[in-house]
Order: sequence, then C-alpha cells, then structure tokens
Amino acid sequence: QETRLRLIWVLDAGLPPTVLVNCRVEDRAGRLLGIVDLLDEDAGEAGEFDGADHRGAVRHTDDLDREDRLRRHGLEVVRFTGLDLLQPTRVVDRLRSARERAAFAAPAHRPWVARPAPAGELDALLDRQDDERWWRDQRADW
Repeated sequence: QETRLRLIWVLDAGLPPTVLVNCRVEDRAGRLLGIVDLLDEDAGEAGEFDGADHRGAVRHTDDLDREDRLRRHGLEVVRFTGLDLLQPTRVVDRLRSARERAAFAAPAHRPWVARPAPAGELDALLDRQDDERWWRDQRADW
C-alpha cells in the first residue's frame, strides 16, 4: 500500500518524485525520531500508511508517540488508511493541505536529519516482517 500511496503522491498530486521511502528521521544528536513511509525532505512532509496492523492499541500508541516526536521536530505528518487509497482525490487533497502547512526549512535550520535506508536494508526489513507475520499467523492457528 505504501507503493500505491507513493504513486498517488507523484502521479495524482504532482508532488516531487524525489520522495524518500522508508527513511530514518533522526534529531541533530542522532536519536531516532521514527522511520517514515514517505518523506519529502524539502517540504518536511511525511506520509504514513496505516494498515490493519496499526489498529491494535500498542501499535497505535507507538504510532502516536512517533508522530508526536516528528511534529515536535518540525515535520508535517499526514496519515492514510486503505480506504483512503480507494479515493485518490481524498489523498491528493490531504497531501496538498499538509504541504501547505509544511515548514520548507533549509537543511541547516531543520532540527531533524533524513537518513535514507542503504540499498538492501529495506528488503531485509521487509523479509523479517514477513517472517514475523507468518509466525504470528501460525500461532493464531494453534
């Protein structure tokens, strides 16, 4: 779904195609603020897709904490669900509205730093998530 969100971001909303995917965002001291699904560094806009796995209390609470950390450091965070992605005009409107609120701070003035994932790291992360999901599904059947 993150891929679908990125396509709407670029093709439908006409936002910069240089958006970073699954990017670490740290404060200036190197502390992790969060890993965001999509990040427009120039604007300071982060797009997040919340799938069904984000609905549990623990995950939702973690998401809210991460969003708070990002916002406290000047990033404009915009969230979407699967139902949102079925209506691209809704997504485009929300993306553009968030972009209007974004800081567009110069790199030297941002209290955050983007650290794009090295090549291969994302594949390894997704493989681990698939493995964890498989084990969760297996335990649910026991």
